[in-house]
Amino acid sequence: WRCNFRQFLFATFGNFILQQTGIFSLLLFNVMTGYFLYTDINKVENLSSVSVDISQFIFIFLGIFMVINGTIMPKIQMNSVMGLRTPWSMKNEITWKKSQRFGGITFMITGILIILVSCFTRGFVCVLCSLGIVILSLPIDIYYTYKVAKKYESLWSENENERKF
Repeated sequence: WRCNFRQFLFATFGNFILQQTGIFSLLLFNVMTGYFLYTDINKVENLSSVSVDISQFIFIFLGIFMVINGTIMPKIQMNSVMGLRTPWSMKNEITWKKSQRFGGITFMITGILIILVSCFTRGFVCVLCSLGIVILSLPIDIYYTYKVAKKYESLWSENENERKF
């Protein structure tokens, strides 16, 4: 049984990503539980009187999570679990790498914008603006993967023909 170094790194790094995602999710849900317990113990009937807005907090954490994922995305190998996975980005290794690099940059920009919006808005406006930023960034990523796949499609089909003969 032989395992090359690249497979070993992917297996190790993939486990790290899953662990960090699990820890982040657990932390977020624990903070939300603490917030709900605080409001219940203090019998807060009007949540606008609480100094910390839960939507601000959640979207600031979402922005941080997107920035972290944006830094990780260009480094991951092709898989069916994590990354900018579209039918076009998964056509070949070249389109995967280019899509992940572009997706990582847009994830970081989106995360930073969400953090900024969350710091300056509260309540429903925070939710609406943050979701709007995410909804606007997704078509850009999808369109880029489509353009990259079309650009390298002829190269990929030529390589397929060479392999058959």
